[in-house]
Amino acid sequence: MSFPLRGVVGHHRYRDGGLDAHGNPVPVYTPPLDAYGTPVAVYAWGPARSSEPAVAGHDRVIIDVEI
Repeated sequence: MSFPLRGVVGHHRYRDGGLDAHGNPVPVYTPPLDAYGTPVAVYAWGPARSSEPAVAGHDRVIIDVEI
């Protein structure tokens, strides 16, 4: 059984680019995020959803998209 690949998304490959002057990791993306990603055919994706973990002292929202 196969599904038709109806959509195309841009894929950016992540790698660790070392540490900055403060010791924080510097992300590097190929191709750069301000350029179009490598086209990848997909058959579907789920709607974006968010969750807000209940961790004391933290304010954050996690957003996921299923492809």
